[in-house]
Amino acid sequence: MPKGIYKRTPEMKTGKHGGAFKIGHQPWNKGLRGLHFSQATEFKKGQFSLEKHPNWKGGIVLYHGYVRVRMPDHPFSDSRGYIRQHRLIIEKHIGRYLTPVETVHHIDGNKTNNSLNNLMLFISRSSHVRFEKYGIEKSEDIIFDGRLLCKDN
Repeated sequence: MPKGIYKRTPEMKTGKHGGAFKIGHQPWNKGLRGLHFSQATEFKKGQFSLEKHPNWKGGIVLYHGYVRVRMPDHPFSDSRGYIRQHRLIIEKHIGRYLTPVETVHHIDGNKTNNSLNNLMLFISRSSHVRFEKYGIEKSEDIIFDGRLLCKDN
């Protein structure tokens, strides 16, 4: 590559080299609010939304293999108002909200099997990883163990 090909010229330093836009240029989207590319794809008054939509499944969806339930008033719901069902089941059983670091484990590995005797609650993600990878389980790391419910019955 020739030396000095990208050297700045005096015109570039003063800003008189022409620039990207001519003086008085008006952008194509001046005066538009948001992007309006097609009227056919925009939400219109009277369109279906949430419960009124024909594909509405009662607020229960599968996402990355987990069953999620729509609960917009839950303090830990996501931006669309959904929370994972296994967390709700554990919360109901222990009588309080789970903290974000508390991790729920599915004993049989099936993410859709949210029965109480298939769930374990760990105090942190690191204790869950220790259990999952190495099989190390400390009683002080486990808040709830669904395996004990099976023995009681």
